[in-house]
Amino acid sequence: VINKDIRYYRDMGFAVEHKTKGPLVVGVRQAVLRSMPGYPEDAVLLNPHVALEGRVVGIGAGYITGIAEEGPGRVEDYEIWPVSAHFRIGTLTGPIHFSIHSLEDLPLVSGGSTVRVGFGLRPGSGVNGWVGLSSGIPYDRLGLVVKTDVNLHRNLTLNLAGRLGSTEGLDENAAAAGLTVRFPHRSDPKTE
Repeated sequence: VINKDIRYYRDMGFAVEHKTKGPLVVGVRQAVLRSMPGYPEDAVLLNPHVALEGRVVGIGAGYITGIAEEGPGRVEDYEIWPVSAHFRIGTLTGPIHFSIHSLEDLPLVSGGSTVRVGFGLRPGSGVNGWVGLSSGIPYDRLGLVVKTDVNLHRNLTLNLAGRLGSTEGLDENAAAAGLTVRFPHRSDPKTE
């Protein structure tokens, strides 16, 4: 170990996605790195993306570009690759599925990290969970990630995420909370 220090991060994220009546999903994510060493203050990462979410298999990818209030704003100036992606096998409505995610978490840092691998769970009606490992910037080592979505209403979901890890005796923990608001298609029978 050459050096160890304590660093604090603040970030937030937003997303707008449209799921068609078929498997196609298109959208854009925005991660705001409010305070993160090595990045300009309030650095913004935009991630337009597309996915095909079938019943048993889902796959998606996107492009990441950066915008900064001051200083460099190109993704090449950051320590991340310019592609987001995910792969899922197993049904989202079944009891368990396996998934890999890269640069898709919102918020990016406190929502999991740049890469996570694990299992999605559906313990009951209206509750979805995910448990696995994460790594990548800004964390030095693997950490345990737990995510949950609790349906508060048919069109409103509470999102919670936590990460536990440590390196060289220092904690690498994070927590995030958010809301998902769903605007259904007019012909969606769940809302009529």
